[in-house]
Amino acid sequence: MAVSRVAIDLLGVEEVSNGRRSIFLTLANELVDLEHPPPSLVLAAPELAPRQEVFWMLAPSKFNLPFRINLPLDVGPAPFVSRHARIRYILCATMLIKDAERQYFVRKSIDVGLLSVFDPEKTLIALPSPLSASDETIARRSHPSEKIQLTAALHRQVWISGTSIFVDVHIVNRTHKWIKKLDIELQRNISFYKNTPASTLDKTVHHLRASDFTEKEIAARGTIKKGWKGVAPLTNELRTCELEVPRGHSTVKSGRYFEVRYFLNVLARSKFSKLLMVQLPVIIIHMNTLDVIPNSINQVVAAIEDNSGDIYQHEQPPLRKHSSRSVIPGRAFSAPRKQSLSRLQVQQRQQKEDIAELTRILDSNPQKAPPRTRSFVDTYVPIMGDWKKTLNTTEGVPLVRRTLRRASSNEPPARRAQSGASALGINYLDETEKAHGARRASTSLIRRGLGWPGTPRDESNIYASRR
Repeated sequence: MAVSRVAIDLLGVEEVSNGRRSIFLTLANELVDLEHPPPSLVLAAPELAPRQEVFWMLAPSKFNLPFRINLPLDVGPAPFVSRHARIRYILCATMLIKDAERQYFVRKSIDVGLLSVFDPEKTLIALPSPLSASDETIARRSHPSEKIQLTAALHRQVWISGTSIFVDVHIVNRTHKWIKKLDIELQRNISFYKNTPASTLDKTVHHLRASDFTEKEIAARGTIKKGWKGVAPLTNELRTCELEVPRGHSTVKSGRYFEVRYFLNVLARSKFSKLLMVQLPVIIIHMNTLDVIPNSINQVVAAIEDNSGDIYQHEQPPLRKHSSRSVIPGRAFSAPRKQSLSRLQVQQRQQKEDIAELTRILDSNPQKAPPRTRSFVDTYVPIMGDWKKTLNTTEGVPLVRRTLRRASSNEPPARRAQSGASALGINYLDETEKAHGARRASTSLIRRGLGWPGTPRDESNIYASRR
């Protein structure tokens, strides 16, 4: 038997129950061709195989051909199976052989599971504002003020299959009846299409298609019973509810024939009132899409760098899985606000660092002008209506002391040297002489009224100083 080609193909196939299928992923790898002949150990007679025929005679043997296929980060949706639709990934090995002058294609295929790689810091990040929906109803038409209002909110939209979804529920009961029933449901909608989506030069408009029919199914349901007595009349309650998502569920983006979407339904009803229901869209992803095999970390990092140019770094640490015991009611309403405050703090810290760096650069500049010396004209003397009342208080002596110190610092250097002060305007007299000088200055100012010590009282000077 002679062999010509050996190839490995990886296919991503979208199928529906009526037999239609579409291939959305194709990756091929040639193992044996004209440039890559088979190993010489398995060849029977290499000299009898002309190269122009591109066939090599094989000896009866068994050998292995290792291969490697480089996958993109986003290979497509996760494997999905339902009654009328499914997503499959098929690995095919194909050989072109010749036996008795007849050529055959031999193919073997197996189903494999492929998952896209998501960055946890981007995928599980909180929304800038909570995703919320509300509904209200009137209990009795004769009393329009008796209403029941239901509000549900999510702090993020992406959730992992096999874990729990946490939703904040706020119930306002303005009636005289108890609300004792609260249900949480995870609804799966599979929309089927016959026509292809419209497209533009930039992108394909999948969301504008009208589905032929939609298959609805409740994937999970939970009732709040344990530790909850209900909402009493004329009260309100804020509660965080938990719903566990079964394994094997994932959102499938709109393809050629179908798409899969998930919704979180919150239902509340009293005994004699209309059913209240709100619906929130959620995205379910496979658990292993956030996990990276230890031996493939370098490959994933290299692929992320090739796609984005740099590794994405977020200011906050990635969110961790919390148990229901550590859940704080109302987190969906407060988490985006906390995130905004943290971003604002980071911006303020960055501005302070920029200002400090700019100040350091300006201070180190050799062309910086020397500091301006205060003159006697710049000294501010407060003008008050009654100096005696001011000086008799505890603020009078420090005020006079500061005034005398400013006047002394603005005197010429020679005069300060004669009076016993230093060139910097600092008096080195002891504390006793300072206290006596302040008392004498206060007494002089009280006796003379307005004006400086040693200046005769003159009304014209008073009005001039006030102007």
